[in-house]
Amino acid sequence: MMTKYGFVLAKNHDNNVEEKQLSQMNRIVWEGYSVHYNPLPKFENDKLFYHNKDRLVLLDGVIFNKQDLIEKYHSIDWRTAFDAIYDEYGITCIDLLRGSFCGIIIDQRQKETLYAFSNHTGERPIYYHKDANGLCDLVASHVNFMEGFIKSKNEKLIPSIESAYMLLSTGSCLGNNTPFENIFRITAGKYIEANAIGVKELWYHMFRNVPEWEKSLDDLIEEGDKLFRQAEKRIYGKNQEYGYESECDLSGGLDSRMATYVAHELGYEAILNMCYCIEGNLDNIISKQIAHDLGNRYSFLNMDGNVLMDIDQNVDLVGGQVIYSVGTGSRRSLEQIDTSNLGMCCTGLLGELENAYWIEGNEHTPANYIRSSSRFSNFYPLKLSKEIHQPYENYEQENIYEHSLQLFISSTIIRQQITEVTSPFFDVDYIDFIFKVPLKYRMNYKYLTTWMMKKYPKAAEYVWQAKGIPVKNWVTGEKFDHNYLLDMTDFSKQKINGVFRKANIKFQFSRISDMNPTYTWYCKNKELRNYIDNYFNNNIAAVENKQLQIDLRNMFKKGTPMDKILVCNYLGINKRYFV
Repeated sequence: MMTKYGFVLAKNHDNNVEEKQLSQMNRIVWEGYSVHYNPLPKFENDKLFYHNKDRLVLLDGVIFNKQDLIEKYHSIDWRTAFDAIYDEYGITCIDLLRGSFCGIIIDQRQKETLYAFSNHTGERPIYYHKDANGLCDLVASHVNFMEGFIKSKNEKLIPSIESAYMLLSTGSCLGNNTPFENIFRITAGKYIEANAIGVKELWYHMFRNVPEWEKSLDDLIEEGDKLFRQAEKRIYGKNQEYGYESECDLSGGLDSRMATYVAHELGYEAILNMCYCIEGNLDNIISKQIAHDLGNRYSFLNMDGNVLMDIDQNVDLVGGQVIYSVGTGSRRSLEQIDTSNLGMCCTGLLGELENAYWIEGNEHTPANYIRSSSRFSNFYPLKLSKEIHQPYENYEQENIYEHSLQLFISSTIIRQQITEVTSPFFDVDYIDFIFKVPLKYRMNYKYLTTWMMKKYPKAAEYVWQAKGIPVKNWVTGEKFDHNYLLDMTDFSKQKINGVFRKANIKFQFSRISDMNPTYTWYCKNKELRNYIDNYFNNNIAAVENKQLQIDLRNMFKKGTPMDKILVCNYLGINKRYFV
């Protein structure tokens, strides 16, 4: 798969830059800017690409509340409505939008100011490049679109050594960093303001988890359920608007279950449920049963260790921003089905917000991403500048932005080259609400399971993959005749596997509750081990920074299987962009 959908804006570059990726793009040359845009050929009426005497506008993606805004501003179409919104609010008008989007606006009335923005949750990445004077000369939806312009000035992509160690520790670049010097990512809820003076990054929306709502659990569930149903209507209603088929990922967990079950309760039928995991494990068993009972279609991808051999493909698709393995299953799953009439895909991503996933202890603690719980690897110390922590009020908020919204949802980047994708848990109004539900309700799954039992009790009758029993039984303590985890001795295997990992023993027991067991795959799949070893041997010498090369060799030789995956991920980045 090749990165072909997206856009790039160049200022003061040779407009004759020839690049295969740009040759088929729509193009506007305006006031010293050259803008190339090749939109994904779906949801065309939600996208904007035009200029008038005052501004140039490019809005890519899907806007859920487009029709509401058209009606509110008494407009004849979306372009006219957007002009009216921008005239009233300026660049902060993007905070009014709901959906999966990113874009650029050049405003002649603001001294030729260039604005570039991602959406509230940042699953549509957008990047900018600084020239030798620290001015923004390139903006793109993917770093791959920048290459030709950079090379046309006899320059090359330069590796960021700081980002290299971030990737080796956390599997992601933190803050606005990328694997490249002078290229920066515009993260969730932010925009840049660029002009002849310089570039500023500014927030237009930040999710805050304090102060908490002072309401009863019952009242919170009533309010939260209305917002979640609104989020679902926005997704599935958008597919209906265009006549597209709907897909929703489904596993044995609770987040994707709610995304599917609530859609069914709202009357959306014949949804395609897609599951990718090891055949015969709980995610497969549970999701297949739910899909059957709801009358949904079911597509299954049997994952084995070979999915970890897609290094080059996925590094290219995510631009090296995160570890390549985060999206392997989603890409392969889409490639095995007909996606020609597939609309916006729905996932359960970001559901960890409901469960206070990032809370340590029983209360909020200071922002500190250095802790080991936030990492893929602790092989090397992680040294971060104060600027990483500075914007955040506490540890949970920091990890939502720097881990969940940087890494967890990055599989969406790969899917965006096939179709659009989102999650009801990405919904701005829902996040603003759920993030302020008191910790005493969010912790230990209290809010989530109470919500399910009260509003969707049938959904609580299915086995919960993480517990091995139905949600109902876990909540009430009622005996369940077939506890999957106990019958398969999963708890014992989990403890033994943990001991083996700490001792660096290359053996793991397979568990019925495993979805993507990297360590187990590496230990049991000889073909994968040979591939990883060969990939390392074939690419390590190409790393020019001598200390980084030494550290990569040391980490690969002495580290865990996950450490080896992290090393190969960086070698894939180096191979794709720096050799």
